[in-house]
Amino acid sequence: MKNCERFEFFVFDWDGTICDTISSIIKAYQYATEQMGFKVPSDDLVRSTIGMSTQRCLSICCPECPADKYEEYFKHYTSYYIPREAQNSLVPGIEELLRDMQRLNLRMGIATGKSRRGMNRVLTKFNLTGLFESVQTSDVNFSKPNPQMLENISEESGVECSKMLMIGDSSLDLLMAANAGAAGLGVTYGATPLEELEKTPHLKLCSSVDEIREFLEI
Repeated sequence: MKNCERFEFFVFDWDGTICDTISSIIKAYQYATEQMGFKVPSDDLVRSTIGMSTQRCLSICCPECPADKYEEYFKHYTSYYIPREAQNSLVPGIEELLRDMQRLNLRMGIATGKSRRGMNRVLTKFNLTGLFESVQTSDVNFSKPNPQMLENISEESGVECSKMLMIGDSSLDLLMAANAGAAGLGVTYGATPLEELEKTPHLKLCSSVDEIREFLEI
């Protein structure tokens, strides 16, 4: 049996897995923190939070920022990020893989640290609306690695988590999969360094979309 036939549902992370957004996110957090007058976080610190809910990311990247200033902080963040969002591109080969999976009638979903509004915006931008049966975002779910996103996909789809494959670039994605009883496939071209991914439960680590395709046997 091909690996693409072993699972009934394939869940993808967005930032760093489908879309190359890591650099833009890091710079946006650094810009917002600087505008607020707080200590600017390092690239590595911001990178370690990508995939979490936005409020969780903020609390780690800028712990000095009080909760009553979060709205002001995110206004600075979006003022930097959204005008530059058009410069972000899909990871090479990922759109072709997703459309091939659609042609094979493989069921797909998204579990992301982005907001619903942000996901609607980028799915429209890249003409990917309709590919994903379920889209779970951080503004209506607990932050990764809590298993809620995968549990909600299970409830919506009728597919048990044990029959899902989570594909993501972050250790948070792989830990979320493990917490939900799902399988995890990590990609090493995104936010989390290889040595960190190696410490998390996973079926395989892939360095490119071609390797994901090879693993799935598509």
